Amino acid sequence: MNLGLKGRHALVIGPSRGLGKAIASAFVGGGMRVAICFRDAGQLATASQQSGAEGLICNLAIPDAADEFIRNVEERLGAIHVLVVNTGGPSPVPFCSLSYATKRSAFESLAMSDVGAIRAAPPSMQTRHLGHVKAVTSGAAKEPVPNLPLSSSLRAGLHGLVNALMPGYEPTKRLWDLNLDEVQLTSLIPADGIDRYESCAATAD
Repeated sequence: MNLGLKGRHALVIGPSRGLGKAIASAFVGGGMRVAICFRDAGQLATASQQSGAEGLICNLAIPDAADEFIRNVEERLGAIHVLVVNTGGPSPVPFCSLSYATKRSAFESLAMSDVGAIRAAPPSMQTRHLGHVKAVTSGAAKEPVPNLPLSSSLRAGLHGLVNALMPGYEPTKRLWDLNLDEVQLTSLIPADGIDRYESCAATAD
């Protein structure tokens, strides 16, 4: 795939599987040098091997962790030209069943981890007058999905900061957790089929 970004550097956050990993793979295939970030060493190693990207461990849910991490990435790769933030969502649960602690935890892990990276990367991009930041959210950020109140509301907030890639229904663990019928979903989708990672990843540049 020719993304016109050959020789540039990208950081993809949260690409252990699914769309995040597909985006990293597409960037590598387009000739970019790519770093990926995840907090689980085992999943990171697998994603790195499968995508061809360089794996770096970091838990961006820790306050201010993003600043040091972005500096380390730029020391290792060089200037970041493309940043893609992509985090997994909380488990499905009705809104009225959520405790305050669960809401706070989801805010820190889903929203603030992305916000930290989004805040840390642009200064060097602004200095070079070159850079691109995109958040991977979901269709739930535009139209709430039953039993996904945290994901729907917190992801929508990211749309006020940066451009977003909003995939529709994809063959993810989240889709199966919701016990949605694939045949029924397909009949409701104009494209007559559930999204595939590769088609969404191609729009992330």
